[in-house]
Amino acid sequence: LGLPYSFHLSGYVIGGFLLTFFGFFNMMGLLLLGYATYYVDSRHGSFFKVSQRAAPGKEWIFDLAVAIKCFGVATSYLIVIGELMSQVGQTLFNSNMLAYRQVWIIISSLFVIPLSLLRDLDSLKFTSVASLIFFLYLIAFILLYYYHIDDLNACDSFTGQLCPGHISNIRYNSEIWSNLSVFVFGYTCHQNIFTIVNELKDNTIPRITGVVVTSIGSSYLVYLIVCFAAYYTFGDLVQGDLLTIYPDHILATILRIFISLMVAFSFPLQIHP
Repeated sequence: LGLPYSFHLSGYVIGGFLLTFFGFFNMMGLLLLGYATYYVDSRHGSFFKVSQRAAPGKEWIFDLAVAIKCFGVATSYLIVIGELMSQVGQTLFNSNMLAYRQVWIIISSLFVIPLSLLRDLDSLKFTSVASLIFFLYLIAFILLYYYHIDDLNACDSFTGQLCPGHISNIRYNSEIWSNLSVFVFGYTCHQNIFTIVNELKDNTIPRITGVVVTSIGSSYLVYLIVCFAAYYTFGDLVQGDLLTIYPDHILATILRIFISLMVAFSFPLQIHP
């Protein structure tokens, strides 16, 4: 949701390069960790066991870093759900109480607790499939809006200007440095690579490679589509949270619900490690 805004800060040429650059090195990091756990303990790998071999005596530093990272991301997930569902509550239910972000954060916290208590990631396969369906709806919505911008124009009501705004090939803005993290964390799933390798029925090196390349490759392709379509729709009028600029249309309301569910289903992936 934040990548199109990062494209706006850098222009689509530099944005496309950064998306490719960080995607490649995230993939390499996943491959190295996957191979490491295969050789250390192919069925019970973890950050602790790998760091025990790589940096004896400093295992706790790696575990602490993973814990802080996962806590931060999990917290941000609840905030995203609160922001999106408060809009839904106001639009769909016309309720003042359901328009408060805090109410939805409490509701979503209770919703994700049972999912977070599951022992293995394989138990989340059904919610993962649902999340992929929600993600496909997101892509379809963004492309539909891109091709029908005249019918569903939001910029004039949101910013007082017509879409699209100015579109840059290459642009330098000091904010680009603070937004590099958006490109980096867009691919981050390293906290789960050990569990994935442990649970794969065939967890050989070729299989690990196939899983990593397919995952990062498909994410990269989807991000390219979303970034270019959204940036060419809104130009420099695009917002940090992409969904805030779309109108209160029923399709947009459904999308906000889907994205909230997708984020909720992803919450256990941060708790599991």
